[in-house]
Amino acid sequence: MPVKKTTLGIVRDGKEQTVSVVLQEASQNKVKAENLHPGLAGAEFANTTADDSVKGVKVTNIDEKSLAARYGLQKGDIILGLNRQPIRNLGELRKALEQDPNVLALEVKRSDNILYLIIR
Repeated sequence: MPVKKTTLGIVRDGKEQTVSVVLQEASQNKVKAENLHPGLAGAEFANTTADDSVKGVKVTNIDEKSLAARYGLQKGDIILGLNRQPIRNLGELRKALEQDPNVLALEVKRSDNILYLIIR
């Protein structure tokens, strides 16, 4: 999403005001994975940035003793797909997980390799 400047009308203390705002994609949004699916517990996710070679959801941190680590997720992995649906950001991952699938088939980019992890 490109940077966009706009004005926003608000009401504060009963008075109308206009403020200037700058809209851009948040690159530092992080989410604890257990809030998305119990099988992902112990991982922390964020959207990829311009520094990454692909768009997806990056594993920014992982507890080495967690369920997600036991399923094979590693720090630096980038989730590209879930159950044959492309995943380009956290919003798409959340939407795919709203369907509450019993099994997660994650398409993951790790270094120069693509692999598939099955999470139950």
